[in-house]
Amino acid sequence: MAKAVVYTLLTTAFIILFVFSPNKRHGHHGTSARRLGLKAAHFDPLVTRIERTADEKGGSYHGDPPQHISYVPAVSDAYEYFNDDGSLNTTLRLVILFPMLDNAPPDNLISPNELAAWIDQQAINRLSYRTNKVMSWHDKNGDGVISFTDLLHPEDSDNENVQTWLLREKTKRMDEDHDGKLNFKEFLDHAFNIYKTYADFETASALVPTAEEKFLELDINKNKYLEMEELRPILRYLHPGELLYAKFYTNYLIKEADDNKDGKLSLEEMMNHEHIFYNTLYDSDNDDDDDDDDDHDEL
Repeated sequence: MAKAVVYTLLTTAFIILFVFSPNKRHGHHGTSARRLGLKAAHFDPLVTRIERTADEKGGSYHGDPPQHISYVPAVSDAYEYFNDDGSLNTTLRLVILFPMLDNAPPDNLISPNELAAWIDQQAINRLSYRTNKVMSWHDKNGDGVISFTDLLHPEDSDNENVQTWLLREKTKRMDEDHDGKLNFKEFLDHAFNIYKTYADFETASALVPTAEEKFLELDINKNKYLEMEELRPILRYLHPGELLYAKFYTNYLIKEADDNKDGKLSLEEMMNHEHIFYNTLYDSDNDDDDDDDDDHDEL
């Protein structure tokens, strides 16, 4: 009962202080941050519900408010979370979502495990939705013969043949001189920055090797080239699947929003950085000219 009272008081206080103030759009933290935010499943399931409604109606949730606000009435209880200008009140949404994440145990702080469990579930929900959608296209007789595993992104599959195919296709994209392997320049231009982006959020940045160090580590036969099989150890960084991406995104959110560096997130810290939890809304016109993003498109 006492915890319920605490949450009520916290919610009331933050609504008074933040909800009725204009939404704040903070500055960006570079292409790495934008890429992580834009590629992840939506943090807020309400945004996911509206996006699916738009998709089912043949439209898009992204864009200026007049475009996407038309889909809101079709989603129950959605309108109350939108401002007069058609923008989502992300502050209010975070107040609503916080106690849903803070449950193991409820202590007014979001631990990495609590955040990971939430983001993993959003990723699984997105995978399930996409899988069911594809199955409805291909399973014409409705017998459900096509399985969830068969329709996973190649990046999420543990099948060795699928992984080999993915590695071969990825290598072809990076191999500018078409000799079947990567020299150091090709590795530097097309692989290292992508690897470093995700490795930074998986480990402490100081532990991430330089391009030269990583190239030497991967070059097992010491011929000064990286052949396809030598790139296998970093394939998951070059083309992370939905579920692995959820792990990277969790680490990213903790790193960006944990102001007091205690390894957990308070409601205030999340509100101070609310833009990173809703990057797909603020950055829908993402970096079309970013070469690295081209390498992250679905094959």
